[in-house]
Amino acid sequence: MSSLKFLLPVCAFALLYISCDLEAIPPALDIQGESGYTYSESKSKWLQMKKEKGDSYNYKVQEISWTGHGNNTLITIVNGKAVARTYQEFFMDPDTGSIENGYGYSETKVDLGKNEAGARPWTIDHLYSICLAEYLVVDDESNTIFFDTDEEGILTSCGFVPDDCADDCFTGITLVQFNWL
Repeated sequence: MSSLKFLLPVCAFALLYISCDLEAIPPALDIQGESGYTYSESKSKWLQMKKEKGDSYNYKVQEISWTGHGNNTLITIVNGKAVARTYQEFFMDPDTGSIENGYGYSETKVDLGKNEAGARPWTIDHLYSICLAEYLVVDDESNTIFFDTDEEGILTSCGFVPDDCADDCFTGITLVQFNWL
């Protein structure tokens, strides 16, 4: 019985420790991009700006290959909820640099997330969580880790490239546009 009295507090402490918020995990939070902001500074700046400007905005995620094929996904968030997503594939002619559009779609709140192609309709808060939980925690001895923000401190890039990878190896998030609504 006395061992049970000892085991119960230990289990409770372990459960509390495991269930802690992801923000408490100390990954490579010191990594700075060209902007000079670290993850922690950027997240604090984001929360401050969201408090001042509201929780309505849109942002564009871009994926592009070295071949010139890529896509843009515009996500619209209103009052903290995703309400629209627009996706557009594009192809760049390597000789002329001209861009030709391919497959595309627009979704609204009713059918949001129905299409497989394109960035998921997540909030910037969720992107910060993914950045921290999935990308900044990879082994930095076998990967190059990236984190950057715009001049205001809002996340623009978070991800990694495995060492010795030749083409299209970036895994992560790349935002090319952000606007408050």
